[in-house]
Amino acid sequence: MKTALAMITIGPDSWTRRYSVARARDYAAQHGYDFLQITEPIVKNSGRTPHWEKVLIPRACPGYDRWLIIDDDVLINLRKAPPLPDLPVGHLGMVREPVPTRFKLPMEWLGNSGVLLLDREAVDLLESAYAMGEYKDIVPGYGDQPALNAVAWSQKRVFRLDWKWNYMLMADWLSDAYNQEYPWTKDVGLARRARVTLFAKLAVARFLPFLQVPAGERTMIRLRDCYFVHLIWFRMGASWIHRFLG
Repeated sequence: MKTALAMITIGPDSWTRRYSVARARDYAAQHGYDFLQITEPIVKNSGRTPHWEKVLIPRACPGYDRWLIIDDDVLINLRKAPPLPDLPVGHLGMVREPVPTRFKLPMEWLGNSGVLLLDREAVDLLESAYAMGEYKDIVPGYGDQPALNAVAWSQKRVFRLDWKWNYMLMADWLSDAYNQEYPWTKDVGLARRARVTLFAKLAVARFLPFLQVPAGERTMIRLRDCYFVHLIWFRMGASWIHRFLG
């Protein structure tokens, strides 16, 4: 099966890109996938944010049986990540994002679009999402994620990938250490404080591994065992995560 691993890196460099690109390229090489780095808009002057370029990748880069499309703030754990899993034909593979929001059926949960897995038969879902455009009725209300969920769920063509394929580190840390579920939707200050304490926890885990710190211990275990870690709200910690993953 000919597989492409694609990443959009349009615009200036970021905290994460210097690590995410190299790790994605190495992962692709390990498993015989082609690595595609998209550095220029696929559709010129579309007026859309770079998020939308992801859904155009199969159009711009045809000739593959399968595409794995990841954000540039996703670091791959090269020691743990196995080959890509199988998924039902024509489905869109995503990891559930742990938001407290309830959704209207047939949507059962929110798929995070930072990691997308699909085959040829699912490309129409991406094209339909692009045609839909901004869709405010599903969080976060902008970018590709709401439209992708709306289209894929309406046709019941969503496949839930294991959390390890898109570990949302800050969401777990906030739950473990602060007993909060996605608090930046209502308390940005708490999320900022949580980033500081996560830096401290990573320092302890790296330099003083013999110490046991109760709060958030599960977070470090899951970070160690995940395949892909998504640095939503923790991009400035990319170098620390890079060192932690080894």
